[in-house]
Amino acid sequence: DFGNITGGNNTDIFNFTTGSITNAVDGGAGTVNDTLTYAGGPVATVTLTAIGTNDGFQGTATSLGTFDNINTLVGSSGTDSLTGINADSAWTIDVGNTYVANSRTLTFSAVEDLIGNAGADTFNINTDHAGDLSGLGGDDIFDFADAVTVTGTISGGSGSDTMDFADVVTGIIILSISNTDANGSDGDADNDTPPEDPIDKGLAADDFTGIDTFIGTAGSILIGPNTDTFYNITDTNTGTYGDSLVNIGANSFNNFQIQGGTADDTFVFQNNATAQISNDIDGGAGTDTLAGSLAADTFNITGTTSVTITPSAGVATNLTSIETIDGANATDDGTTTVGDTGNDIFNINNNWSGTLA
Repeated sequence: DFGNITGGNNTDIFNFTTGSITNAVDGGAGTVNDTLTYAGGPVATVTLTAIGTNDGFQGTATSLGTFDNINTLVGSSGTDSLTGINADSAWTIDVGNTYVANSRTLTFSAVEDLIGNAGADTFNINTDHAGDLSGLGGDDIFDFADAVTVTGTISGGSGSDTMDFADVVTGIIILSISNTDANGSDGDADNDTPPEDPIDKGLAADDFTGIDTFIGTAGSILIGPNTDTFYNITDTNTGTYGDSLVNIGANSFNNFQIQGGTADDTFVFQNNATAQISNDIDGGAGTDTLAGSLAADTFNITGTTSVTITPSAGVATNLTSIETIDGANATDDGTTTVGDTGNDIFNINNNWSGTLA
């Protein structure tokens, strides 16, 4: 074991295989590319703590006390982890992986688990990645390029976290929500064109946890959880959802079609010119309710459990597997239960097996 090792003004490589350093590794004063590598060595746990004194970053790591002025990290053959500093950061997963924070850049390779910190972390996923991605704190973004897969889990952590599939043009994104709570939504992310699933954890666990906002692309489908869920349609293929009318704004979606789960779902519409789902809303199993908007809605019954709603200032949306039409319990802002005083019109064009209110 050594106490401290400090590099010079030229490029330095600190290669850990079986040995260790009691105190510090320092890349030195030169603004050159100094590397910390565990290739052929132990599984590495690396935590960045601040920007480097001269360049790169400071931090702690396996087999040493602290490091400073490191620009490049190379992992081992095992499952290594890298945690960023407490600052807004950008992680780019590509042919050359980079971590950027406070105008400093760390290049890394062979590192599997990437972990943000208290700042807002943006993960730009431009190529396939094997390992877990964790936002930890802050308002984090997981931005997927087309036809890429994360073989692992994605965890938003605390904060308001976003999963963005707007650049996916291969196949159709299908989100299956398993749970919603105060920390966001958990579930699976699939693609109807295998093997292009954006996240692949296997059958043992959810692909993602703690995500608050989902951004889709044309044709994307969001399948709600198998628990009672309230949906608020606010714009074209856009809205919010939660486990109660009070919590209806807890999670949000943009550019998704909607399919309910197996429990009792409620669908609320805002009375504006763009609040619609362009394809049918499928209520799924359970006893599902169309609450409509606060306005004078027109309900055209087209089948035993099928109905089209058109708010007075809005456009039509078709719904199937609806058991109750209840125009008295809409909401004006998606968070507060209020009575609907609009003069609704029911056009009964077919046999209806459900309840009208």
